[in-house]
Amino acid sequence: MTYVMVATVQESNDSPARRLSRRGFVIRGSALLGAGVTLAACGAGGAPSGAEKPADIKGPVTLRWSTWGDDAHPFNTDAAPKGMALFNQKFPNIKVSVEPQNTGWEAKNTTEWIAGTGPDLSGHCCSQGPAWGSQGLFMKLDPYLKRDAKAVPTQDYVEWLMKLFATPNQAGQWALPMYTGTVHLFYNKSLFQKKGLPFPDETWDWNKWRDTALKVAEPQNNLWARVDIGNGGMYKRLQSADAHIVDPNDNTKAAFATDKAIAAFEFERDSIYKDKTVAPNGGPNMPDALKNLGFNGFGQQALGRVAMWEGGSFTITRYIQYLSDQIDWDMAPLPKGPTGRVTLATSDGWSIWNGTKSKDASWELLKFLQSDEWTDIATRVAGQQSARKSYQQKWLQAFKEANPKVADKNLKWAADAIEKNYARPIEFFLKDDDSKKVYTDAYNNAVRDGMAEVGATMKAAVDQINQINKG
Repeated sequence: MTYVMVATVQESNDSPARRLSRRGFVIRGSALLGAGVTLAACGAGGAPSGAEKPADIKGPVTLRWSTWGDDAHPFNTDAAPKGMALFNQKFPNIKVSVEPQNTGWEAKNTTEWIAGTGPDLSGHCCSQGPAWGSQGLFMKLDPYLKRDAKAVPTQDYVEWLMKLFATPNQAGQWALPMYTGTVHLFYNKSLFQKKGLPFPDETWDWNKWRDTALKVAEPQNNLWARVDIGNGGMYKRLQSADAHIVDPNDNTKAAFATDKAIAAFEFERDSIYKDKTVAPNGGPNMPDALKNLGFNGFGQQALGRVAMWEGGSFTITRYIQYLSDQIDWDMAPLPKGPTGRVTLATSDGWSIWNGTKSKDASWELLKFLQSDEWTDIATRVAGQQSARKSYQQKWLQAFKEANPKVADKNLKWAADAIEKNYARPIEFFLKDDDSKKVYTDAYNNAVRDGMAEVGATMKAAVDQINQINKG
């Protein structure tokens, strides 16, 4: 789909030397970059053609925008057209081609960028953004951010996300936030009421969580307190125990074999195999009854077999669609761990390709995607939670106005995680794909499947990952 848009900045006609180079645990286009591809030398890139003030764009400009979600997602069918209509009012001379991110989009973007074409501006998530950013694939935004500081108040964004979008060895900001969805505890109110148990709240810690799980679960009747969170969910569990998967000071080292980390893994494993309150999510020990129920999908809550589950603010729009007419659900913060409350947050961002021939126009589009106008649209249509600290109460109000079915839900916890700064992103190794495979295999073997001793398995995995990242 195509929308015609206008800019007030001078387009650069020079072609910078191109440098080569998403969602965690999906196909990563960056894998192509390791197959003998040489990065071309390049300067800082992306400097605006007029540091003090923007100039007029000469003639029409065409931009390709790799968005978020597939071509059937409301982001592309509803939010993007509405946003581009507003953008067009300001910049009628910029033509924006909206490119939904259908299956294989990561490899497609990478292949095209290698060939010297591809989207001018792209969304990305999880490990994909840092992988591309560390390859020098994205334009450095610092000169534009300095010039347009009032329009893009970077100090208002959550600090950990801005740091993630500024690769240290590249000395520059290569992405701005798309949004950051925070993870929380959702629960089936009816199951708690039937058991005569109080609903989860902010006073819960891991002990209260376990005690309640023992009271609510009936494994013999295929009724579970929750489902195993999986290897990815352990980021927040470990951080709540003052532990990490990746050494926060050295991304070539694994950190999940410490005593605190092992205790967090054992908490999850014991919930499955000792308490039998948590169902394995996949693997050979997953009960057949759960497989038959399609337990890996949204049907798991709708069928009323799970009392609690960990989901994100980014999933609420789907809960409205799949759950709200079937069960009475609500939301609470994740229980506090041994060292306090921590939750996981997504790391979705927007970046400008370093090889774009339309730097200034691309910046105007990226700047628009940071505006109140666009943020309101993304909130109402796609449920995206702003990464701006000052916008959280506006997000709550706008999201509830657009989605009356959540008017009585405690969505305040999503805002709380940003306002009180206890959300954290996924951690990345230097060689993330190979390292995460080792970690995932260890987790599945020792925790999810209960087939090996946790401590020894994790220590062996740490040693293997450290060797991988040495090379």
